[in-house]
Amino acid sequence: MPKKYASQFGLTLIELMIVIILIAIGASLAAPSFSNIIRDTRLTTQANSLLSSLQLARSEAVSRGVQVSIRRTSSEWDGGWQVFTDWDADGNFDGNANVTNCAVEQDCLLRTSAAMDAGYTLRTGNNYDNWLAFLPSGLPVSSGGLGNDTFRLCDKSAKTEYSRSIIVNNTGRPAVTPTASECP
Repeated sequence: MPKKYASQFGLTLIELMIVIILIAIGASLAAPSFSNIIRDTRLTTQANSLLSSLQLARSEAVSRGVQVSIRRTSSEWDGGWQVFTDWDADGNFDGNANVTNCAVEQDCLLRTSAAMDAGYTLRTGNNYDNWLAFLPSGLPVSSGGLGNDTFRLCDKSAKTEYSRSIIVNNTGRPAVTPTASECP
């Protein structure tokens, strides 16, 4: 009796090459979209870093009953900033950065934010030139006199479609919008 052989399953070399080509085409189409997702996520992360500092400053000003200031630590805002209680309301940190338990009526460092990743710029209008602060009422004040202003966060392409605006309105509420009006 002749033996029946089970049918063999597998791929030929041509079928395997077609599958690999289709995967390569799909990956090449997905790569630009993936780059946009990464860029968008990085911008959102940088914007949220500033937004959380603004929200912390406003919240601490209201709860502590003292002005809380945010001051840049370098020549531009993208170089980092400090959030601190500002008992003399001058926008300068007069306390000791190494002290963790601050006495009443002593400037207390609440948060230090490091410089942003390379390639990102953070600029503002004239109102927040060096610092901004929140009064115990939650209202903003600034080195430029007025309390409202907009931070412009841009990536290295300097295209406005790849940017964020962090707006502080007259009542002190910070918010992020998807694009900036201009990039440096």
